[in-house]
Amino acid sequence: MTDAAPIPTSGYRIHRIYSVRQSQELVTVVPGEVLPNARDVTFAWDWRILDPQFEVLLGLTIGPDATSSERLAYHVVGSFELSEEAPSVPLEQFVVRNAIATLLPFVREGLAQLSSRGPFETYYLPQINATTLAERFNYAAATGSNQFELFPEFETRMRRAMQAAAPHQESLLISRSDQERDDQDFIDSISTSGSA
Repeated sequence: MTDAAPIPTSGYRIHRIYSVRQSQELVTVVPGEVLPNARDVTFAWDWRILDPQFEVLLGLTIGPDATSSERLAYHVVGSFELSEEAPSVPLEQFVVRNAIATLLPFVREGLAQLSSRGPFETYYLPQINATTLAERFNYAAATGSNQFELFPEFETRMRRAMQAAAPHQESLLISRSDQERDDQDFIDSISTSGSA
């Protein structure tokens, strides 16, 4: 089916996407040690404000198994900004769902490229339901949610954009916390392999 209608956009655009962590390490197997039959997959997610952009981190660490005694890690950051049209997706939903769906193919490709250079079979990340995955991540506890006091202009701009799109969506925009975190929290989240 061919449809010439305009593309339904979210109101955000990609500024850039870059890798912040790529690692492949062989795991030493001690005699008698039994590796699992399936590879453990650990997700890392966070977001932060870098006014006028905001960044979303998505990282995966793949553990060893009985056939591949290697550990892989690949983390990417997507830098996004408001586009000319009013957002049709609240910021909270975008950083938790839309950005993950945008970044997953980059992580998948990175893991495949990284593993193809090792001594084991190329690792292909299975198809992931981004909506279900997003349910694991806590927007209110993320770095960006705690930066609004540090970047009041960003918060004001996002609120105005959401009000222009649909006044009732403003309440979906921000879950503010009294706790402040600095950029180091975001950088630290890159080096940890914990899930959200």
